[in-house]
Amino acid sequence: MGDGSFQIIILLILAVVIFMRLMRELGKRDGHEPELKAKKPDLKLVETVAEPEPEMEVLESDEISAVIARARQVESGFRVDKFLIGSKAAYEMILMSFLEGNIEKVKAFVDPAVYEGFQDAITAREKAGHNIEAKFIGIKDIELKTADFDEATGELTLGVEYIAELNRVIYDATGKIIEGEKNKVEIEIDHWQFARIMGTENPNWELVATGE
Repeated sequence: MGDGSFQIIILLILAVVIFMRLMRELGKRDGHEPELKAKKPDLKLVETVAEPEPEMEVLESDEISAVIARARQVESGFRVDKFLIGSKAAYEMILMSFLEGNIEKVKAFVDPAVYEGFQDAITAREKAGHNIEAKFIGIKDIELKTADFDEATGELTLGVEYIAELNRVIYDATGKIIEGEKNKVEIEIDHWQFARIMGTENPNWELVATGE
């Protein structure tokens, strides 16, 4: 290899070294370069925290607590407060469906005997020519009153007391008010029982009894 070739190689090496140093300098931020997008985190490594479920203070007697404890042996994840929160929505939905005369839309959540009782009352109301206007205001109080667990069938039955506020006016066939007052809030107290087979995939409770 001649001296000329050797000098060319040396110059190439120097050029590479200078180029690398230049790239390192250009790579430094001086406040004028465009913002870089943050790298998306690896979702497999990110720990996600579920939203906390709403909690409700539940006062249980020793007898009710013992029944719930037996039911939890079949379904350990059962929570009374979660049941009561769901039952508030069910109470409003079923009650208003009855007052509006359209109990059919909640048929899947009502025991056949209870459904028949609702339907008979609606039919009698219609035959009498009565019409109801109702507005649900809200639930003032809710309390778990009774509990029963059938270990043979796995069915848990819970009795709940609802104290609700609503405006209800009943008109006769001529449009005359025969019960209630417009814009007057009334107190409604009901005792309903819901039942469900514990440990099954079906999460729905069924209304099995009503009373005042």
